Amino acid sequence: VEVEAEVGDLTATAFASDSLSECEGCAISIFQDDLSICVGTPLLITPQLEGGSAEVLDWTWDLGEGSMSNDMGSLAHTWEEIGTIAAFVVVGDTAGVCLDTANFLVEVLPPPAPELGSDVALCDTAGIQLVSTFPGASSVWNDIQEGSTFLVTDPGVYWLTVEAFGCSGSDTIVVFSAPDVALDLARDLVLYLGDV
Repeated sequence: VEVEAEVGDLTATAFASDSLSECEGCAISIFQDDLSICVGTPLLITPQLEGGSAEVLDWTWDLGEGSMSNDMGSLAHTWEEIGTIAAFVVVGDTAGVCLDTANFLVEVLPPPAPELGSDVALCDTAGIQLVSTFPGASSVWNDIQEGSTFLVTDPGVYWLTVEAFGCSGSDTIVVFSAPDVALDLARDLVLYLGDV
C-alpha cells in the first residue's frame, strides 16, 4: 500500500505491507543456530536478539509438532518424537511495523545406547580393549576414566556411561578369569605293530 502525505512544501511517500517480512532499515535482528537434543529432554532456546528490548517486542514461536507460543525471550520445550523439526521465531515491535524471523532446525535424537557385548573371559595377558562407538559424546568408564577406549587387564565388572545431547545411556560387561586348562594325557603308551 502506498501512502502519500504533504506537510507544507514537503511530500513524503511511504509503503506499508501486511505480510510478515522484514522492513528495510529495521533495528531488530534475531538469529538462532540449529540445535540437537535427546527425545524427552527439555531444551532451553535463547535466540540472539539485536536492537529493541525483549520486553517491548512481540514474539511468536513455532516449534513444530503443532506447538505455538508467544513467550518473550527464551523458551523451554520438550519434543516427544525423534526426527528433524523445522522451527522459527518471529520478533517485532509492538506496532507490527518492524519484524525479523529466525528459522532453525532442531534434531531430536534417541538417547545413546552403548553396547559392550557379552561377558568375556580374560585369557590373554595383553588384556581386552573395550570401545565406545559414540563419536562426539562424552564417554566415562567406571566413573573415573574418560575416553573412547578402556583397556581391561584384570577380571571385574566394567561399565560405560555415554552422555550426548542432554541425556545418557550405559552398559555393563563382566570380564572373568579364564579357567586354567589342565591337560591330563595320562601315562605314555607304547604301541607295537600288530597290537590291538
